[in-house]
Amino acid sequence: EMAVMESEVTFDNLPACENLTISVTASNTLQVSTSAEVGFTTNEMDPVTVSIDSPPDDPVERTVGTSVTLNCTWDSTAYYFGWYKDGSLVYAMDLTSGEVLNSTLSATSSYEGRYSELTIPGSSLTDSGSYTCVVSCEARDVALDDIPEALRDSKDVLFYGVPETVD
Repeated sequence: EMAVMESEVTFDNLPACENLTISVTASNTLQVSTSAEVGFTTNEMDPVTVSIDSPPDDPVERTVGTSVTLNCTWDSTAYYFGWYKDGSLVYAMDLTSGEVLNSTLSATSSYEGRYSELTIPGSSLTDSGSYTCVVSCEARDVALDDIPEALRDSKDVLFYGVPETVD
């Protein structure tokens, strides 16, 4: 009869977004050993700070026809970056390959620099909205509500029209 033993191992402080392999070796009372390797990807990004740090005003208010560039920074390894406007994805990039996955608006992003700049044209009142930057370990199109608040930051941008003069 063979005895089966179970054991649970917990690892703390694993690097975020990394592929890891763990080797496990077990032996019985007869000194017969067996080993196996287990591979997995860590997908936790905690702690991480994501911040839209410029422009500093919130909400950002500009006249129609004036563009705005939002600068988002983060302080942990991220493989995916996205910008959302009012909950809809407007820009997404796989930071490791540089592949733009979705681009309704113009943005630049850097894996090494841990930043992204989104340019909002401000050509009409419809460019107004809540803009959110998001970082993740995996490149995927995810509903904004499904992304943990720790992995995102938002800023409201309001474009207003110039009053017409009456002659």
